[in-house]
Amino acid sequence: MDDFEFTMDAASPNRNAYRTRIPGLEASLVGAGEAYPISDLSATGLSYLDPGRRHGRGEVLQLDLTIAKRIFLEDVTAKVMRVTDDGVTGVAFEGLTRQKELRLDKLILEAQKRLIAQRKKTENQNGKSE
Repeated sequence: MDDFEFTMDAASPNRNAYRTRIPGLEASLVGAGEAYPISDLSATGLSYLDPGRRHGRGEVLQLDLTIAKRIFLEDVTAKVMRVTDDGVTGVAFEGLTRQKELRLDKLILEAQKRLIAQRKKTENQNGKSE
């Protein structure tokens, strides 16, 4: 049996979930009509670009997540964890129902599958095969 070794990247100790980008995914403030393109998504939170930096650290938001303007997850509670100088706002989900967790996990898994398929296709086109 081959030995198996696993190490964590010390450069990113705050990352505790796989992050991905889903084209067309946006976060909208419930009742406000403001929509923000989501930069990355994980099972524990997301980040979006808000150049006006309208939300501050510690603020609790109610968000609808949409894909191509259609509701994917409705009324998600998220707490602002960071806001960078260039307007990237990172939030952590709070109190997701099991059903919302499962929908989110499925979306992230599908994104991972697509990324793996794209990488394999690129490798095969470049003459690399396993």
